[in-house]
Amino acid sequence: MVRAGRDSKAYPPSEWEQAMDRILRALSVSDKGIRQLSKSDKACCLMEWNDDRNSSFREIREILVEADL
Repeated sequence: MVRAGRDSKAYPPSEWEQAMDRILRALSVSDKGIRQLSKSDKACCLMEWNDDRNSSFREIREILVEADL
């Protein structure tokens, strides 16, 4: 489940990789870079980004909205 404020969306496992790709693109990761990452690598990158104390809730929400999640 992806949450941005009061809004949340649930994705079936078959759509997780596409959702991760959209977030990575919103974070300015190139398509070439995304293609080089495994599903596990993508998940790890997103977990590190989510855990980054320098990112405010507002910044995270903006990225999720930009990624249309």
